Amino acid sequence: MLRYSFLIFLFISNSIHSQQTNLEVYPLFGTLFNHSPAAAAIITEPTYGLRFAYTKRPRKASPFFEKFNYPAIGIAANAVRYGDNEIFGNSLGVNATLTFFLIEKNKFNFQITTGMGAGYLTKEFETSFQGLNTAIGSHLNLTATLLAGLEFELMDKLYLKPQIGILHYSNGRTTLPNLGTNFVFSTVGISYRIDDKFKKDSFINNKNYVKQFKNEISLCPGLSDRGGYIGGSIKNIVLPTYSIHYNRLFYTSRINALKLGISAEYKNNDYDPDYNLTEFKDNADLALTFGNELFFGRTSLHASIGAYLYSYYQFRKFFYQRWGLSYRIPLKSDKIGMSVGVQLKVHYGAAELTEAKFAILF
Repeated sequence: MLRYSFLIFLFISNSIHSQQTNLEVYPLFGTLFNHSPAAAAIITEPTYGLRFAYTKRPRKASPFFEKFNYPAIGIAANAVRYGDNEIFGNSLGVNATLTFFLIEKNKFNFQITTGMGAGYLTKEFETSFQGLNTAIGSHLNLTATLLAGLEFELMDKLYLKPQIGILHYSNGRTTLPNLGTNFVFSTVGISYRIDDKFKKDSFINNKNYVKQFKNEISLCPGLSDRGGYIGGSIKNIVLPTYSIHYNRLFYTSRINALKLGISAEYKNNDYDPDYNLTEFKDNADLALTFGNELFFGRTSLHASIGAYLYSYYQFRKFFYQRWGLSYRIPLKSDKIGMSVGVQLKVHYGAAELTEAKFAILF
């Protein structure tokens, strides 16, 4: 997943010329947050860490940047020592980031930063802790960050950045248990502006929009750990999954599309005797979906909500969410398009499976 995060950075940076460049450092202080009743640990100690970031704000950019007030792209590294360290250990991660400027004045602005990437946890699940660290499934993880706060000018090229945020680690249920770790923190960071030639009126709009195809068919092979507590211990059974999706696209602008569709999935549990599932219908899901796709250049972020029409395996759950990243392959044809990507299916924040995505558009 790390390479996909760097691809986000590369796809965007290939079409821009940086005019505002920052180096940033943030001390992090907060706590791990149990977002599920299944997370058995009682958090007794604070968590702290350090974040370094490098950001560029573009002068020349795609319509995405013009639409959203020219957000800054960047890369950030996080090192965190979790509280109750003998159970949760430490984390290291790298994120590609986008920083949006919601309010911008001469001496201060209000920002929101999002990030996706990959990370490493020094601990993994151990039965000796009696289920206390069920938040951790494996050493290698996907990561996501969200920060919100202000930026104040202290002196020429030096800025103070009080922020609050959350750092999430999860392996996408490729190994169980995996409730995911959530570090909620506050920080007062320092930003040093290396280059400050930013002028909004000098922006040049790149007119290269993606083609507005109206139909999308996606084939999505994936992986999911269907294991659980069997005989008092964790049994890991990583199985392939398969899904096919049809979406009708309704463009609200040249960079945004609403998506209405239907999704069919197969979970492949039937050969595992511990589940006593032997028929195709026991592994199949069918759902109606509604979502949104946002383009910045050929790269897009998409999110959707699915409402089950039929699901034997998820009979106690009615809705799910999918989050993903896609890249539109450049083709000369005006009648057909192709894209590739990755996506994650979750139920109310808990991952069910991780998928690759191969789509045909027409």
